[in-house]
This record gives sequence, C-alpha cells and structure tokens, in this order.
Amino acid sequence: MQREKQPLVSVVIASYNGRDLLKPCLESVFGQTYKNYEVIIVDNGSTDGTVAFIKKYYPAVKLLFNDTNLGCTIGYNRGIEAAEGEYIATLNNDLRLEPDWMEKLIMVAQKDGTIGSCASKHLSFHRSEIIDSVGISLHRGMYAFGRGRGEYDRGQYEEQTEVFCACDAAAIFRKKMLDEIGLFDRDFFAYHDEVDLGWRIKLSGWKCIYVPGAVAYHVGGATAGAGSKFVHFYSERNRILTIVKNLPFSLFLRYLPFMLKYELDILSRVIIFFEWELITARFASFKLLPRMLQKRRFIQKTKRVSNKQIKKWIQNRKM
Repeated sequence: MQREKQPLVSVVIASYNGRDLLKPCLESVFGQTYKNYEVIIVDNGSTDGTVAFIKKYYPAVKLLFNDTNLGCTIGYNRGIEAAEGEYIATLNNDLRLEPDWMEKLIMVAQKDGTIGSCASKHLSFHRSEIIDSVGISLHRGMYAFGRGRGEYDRGQYEEQTEVFCACDAAAIFRKKMLDEIGLFDRDFFAYHDEVDLGWRIKLSGWKCIYVPGAVAYHVGGATAGAGSKFVHFYSERNRILTIVKNLPFSLFLRYLPFMLKYELDILSRVIIFFEWELITARFASFKLLPRMLQKRRFIQKTKRVSNKQIKKWIQNRKM
C-alpha cells in the first residue's frame, strides 16, 4: 500500500496497571510497516507508575487519564472520541503484533466499503503454536467463543472469511461505522463488550472479516486474571445483557431450549465448583434490564437484516 494513500489509523489502548506489559506492546506498534497512525493510551487510574513510564519513554503517545478504573469500555470510548483516524485499532496491553499486522488489516478493509471491522489471528504469547482465537463465533446457546481456541496452528485457518465478530484485543473498526452504530456499551465495563458491538455491527448490515495474515500474540487475562471470579462475573452478566439488547424475539423463542441448556450447565458449575459469581452475575443483570430494554428498542427498530440472515451467523456446534 503506497504511503500517500494510507488512511490514518488511531491505535487505542485502554490500560490499567499495565506498565510491565506495555513495552512489548508499544514496541510492536511502533515497529509496524504501516506508518500512518497515531497511538492513544487511556490509563484507567493506574497505581503502578504507568503514566510516568509512558511520558518518559513514549512521548509520542497521546495519553488520556481517568482518575479511577472506569473499565475497558469507557477507556476505549474515550480514546475513540479523541481519535482522528479513519480506522480505529483497539489493542489490549498484553500482546505484541507482527510488523505487518496493521498493513494486512487495512489492505483488506480498504477493498470493500461494507467491511466495518476486521479480526486478526491471535496466537498464544508464550506458546505461539497454540491459537488464542481467529475471530469470534456465536453458539445457538447464545454464548460466544473464540474460533480455534486451544488448537495447534497447522494452517487450518488460513482462509480469509467473514466471522461473527472480532476480538477487540487486536482488531480494527471503521470509524464511519462506529459513528453510525455507537461505541462500546459503557454499562458493560469489561468482557463480552466486543460481542455486543459485533451484534450491532451485523444488525446494521456491516461485515466483519477475519484476516489470517494479520498476526498478534496475546497473553490473555493479564490484567484481570484468566478464569478469575471477576472475569466470570462480567462475562456472564454481559452475555445476558447482550441477548436482551440484540436477539430478535422470534429467534429468542427458537433458541430458548439451547439457552436453557446453557443455564443448566452454569448451575452444575455452581454446585460442583462453588462458582457463586455466576449466580450473582445473573442478579446483577436484572438491575440493568430497564436500561437494556430501552437500548433494545432502538437497535431492533434500526436493524437492516432479516432474521433469516441472522440465523446464518449462529453455529449449531463449536467449530
């Protein structure tokens, strides 16, 4: 891609106590073959010296502050609102990028004006032969899962294809689309927020394309702790909120048996492993239902796709 034709990309990183994680992440950003970009870091009230570290070693970064940890969603949104780029690249702080990551994604997005977002190939930071995710799929039980997660990367996901949504740990979004459909839902705080955004992208008629040549290496859970009660709580609460906001009622009835099966599986986890945060997550979702139903009215009123099209996005089983 010729430099004079390169659209500006705004790289947005929301970080909380991530000083030790940021160096490999930022070094990989500044080492990109694609050169027309700005870097925005939104610090969520870190207490580990992150702000001083960035000011000292990365003065080119546009640094925004929150006094307290307002969550990944508000962090991303503050960065996006300050962005000047035609594309937004969201990054977690616990990853590093291959040098041509940005170039590969922008090259695909530029070829088709209906592409609203692009997903990249995420491999394990410490075991690069293991897939972290190659886009996100949606099961008929209305839970999202990373395509290929835990598999050995043997080249089985080298086809560029449309996926349900992109993992926002390392993805790009067309700014024009975000201006149209809205940003990350601030009520989500963290986790499952990209799935909610993915629903709105699809319902508005935009596409998400998986680009296998764009590779990122992701630690995963470095801030909140992989598999922690915090992650369980917000993932489950926000999954329910996503269903309330986005799933058409006729499809809710169609997939209700599978969602009930999922709830039984959750109950068994509570009984066997005492994961009580899964129960409190459900009570917490009830408190937000009035606000989600208000958002639902707008989303369902403005959707541009049929229920038949929506069914094509939903997997009958894990792939």
